[in-house]
Amino acid sequence: MADDKEKERFVIQSYGRRRSHGLSETQKDALLNLANEYGITLPTKILNPAIFFNGISKIFVEIGFGAGEHLIQNAIQNPEVGFIGCEPFENGVAKALKAIHENNLKNVKIFKGDGRFLLDFFENSSIDRFYILFPDP
Repeated sequence: MADDKEKERFVIQSYGRRRSHGLSETQKDALLNLANEYGITLPTKILNPAIFFNGISKIFVEIGFGAGEHLIQNAIQNPEVGFIGCEPFENGVAKALKAIHENNLKNVKIFKGDGRFLLDFFENSSIDRFYILFPDP
């Protein structure tokens, strides 16, 4: 019973679509293979800069990253910052994962889901900046 209640806590309560059209083979491949390397799943350990394993001391969180253009550009321009992007829209997550891989970014992690669920997992005072771009209302 506790397992069911814990799973219910992480159900996406979306008011929009989670997918616009069928995923391409490239997008399916990104979701299947790249999510293990760049993704965050819940429940998880406490989130802090150590999840990046490369001397990062700041974390910026972006909620509603769409296809990830802003997230990826910021990660390229700020390699010393760890970025965590949250997005429930599968097509956008797949595009962002592919761009992270193509740009060989080691400072980005993706959470495919409602960003509110991650908030309980951050260490106190560990988030240096929030971007809220295209949240699902």
